[in-house]
Amino acid sequence: MKKNIIILFSTILIVSCTKQWLNVNTDPNSPANVTINLVLPAAELSVASVINTDYNIAGGIWVQYWTQSTGSSQYANYDNYNITSSTLDFDFQQLYTYGLNDLEWIKKTALQQQDSRDYLIATAVQCYGFQMLADLYDQIPFSQAFKGAQNIHPHYESGKNIYDSLIVRLNYAVSMLNNAMKNPATATLYSIAEPADLIFSGNVQSWLQFVNTLKLKIYLREIYANPLLDSINNLLNQPVGFLTSDAAITFFTNNPSRDNPLYELDIRNSSYTGNIKASNTIISWLKPSVSPPLSTDTRVSYLFNTNT
Repeated sequence: MKKNIIILFSTILIVSCTKQWLNVNTDPNSPANVTINLVLPAAELSVASVINTDYNIAGGIWVQYWTQSTGSSQYANYDNYNITSSTLDFDFQQLYTYGLNDLEWIKKTALQQQDSRDYLIATAVQCYGFQMLADLYDQIPFSQAFKGAQNIHPHYESGKNIYDSLIVRLNYAVSMLNNAMKNPATATLYSIAEPADLIFSGNVQSWLQFVNTLKLKIYLREIYANPLLDSINNLLNQPVGFLTSDAAITFFTNNPSRDNPLYELDIRNSSYTGNIKASNTIISWLKPSVSPPLSTDTRVSYLFNTNT
C-alpha cells in the first residue's frame, strides 16, 4: 500500500508539473513568431554595426583619413593594401545573414499587412546596405539573394544593374507610401511615432528625405558612366527635399555591449586602444601649410584628438 501511494504521488507530480517545469526547451528570447516592431530595430542596428566597424575602418584608411598606428598591427593589412579573398568576408556574411535578410522578411510581412511605412523603412535601409556593398565589391548577390535552400548559389550581378534596380525598389516603396497617405485614416496612423525605428522613429518626412538622398548618392556613383542629369534635376525639384540632419542611431551608452559598435570594436574590446591615428594626408590638408592656406579651417579639432 505504501508503495502504491508513492507511485501515485509521483505520477500526479509529473502530470501537474509538466507545463511549468518541463518546457525548458522554449527560449523566450527566440520566439517562433515575431512582429515587425521586434525585428526592425535589430535589422537597423545590424546593418549600421557592420558598415560602421570594419568596413568603416578599411574605408577610412584607404581614403587616407586614418592610418595604422605605429606599435600596433591590427589594421596593417588595410594600410598596406594587402587584400585577399578572406578580407572583410565575415562582415559580408554578417550583412547578408542578419541585417539584409531581416529587412527582406520585414518587406514581405509589411506587404502582407499593407504596412506602407514599414515597407518603405525596410526598403530604404536594405537599399542603403546593397548600395554600400555594390560600391565596394561591384558584383554581389542581389535578386537571387535570401532564397535559402532554394538557391544556395545566387548569381552575382553587376554594380550598375544593382544601382538601377535600387532606384526601382525605392520608387516603388515611395509610391506605396504616397498612395497610403491619401487615406486620412492611414495618414493619421503614420503620423504617430514608431519607437521600433531607431533612426527616425517612423517619421515619414525624414524617411522620404533619406530615400531622395540615397537616390542622389546612387546617381552620383554613375555620373561619369551614365549621366542622369534629368533624374538628378527631378530629385532637386521635389518638394520633399533631402536630409538636413544625420540619419543616425544615437541611443548608445558608455557600457560594455551597449556602446557605439566602432568604439566597442576598436577601443573597449581591443588590447591596444590606439589602433587608428590621423593620416598625415588629411592632417597636411587641414593644416595651414597647404596652399591656399586653411588656417581658419577648424575641422581638424572636431575630427581628431591631439596626442601627448
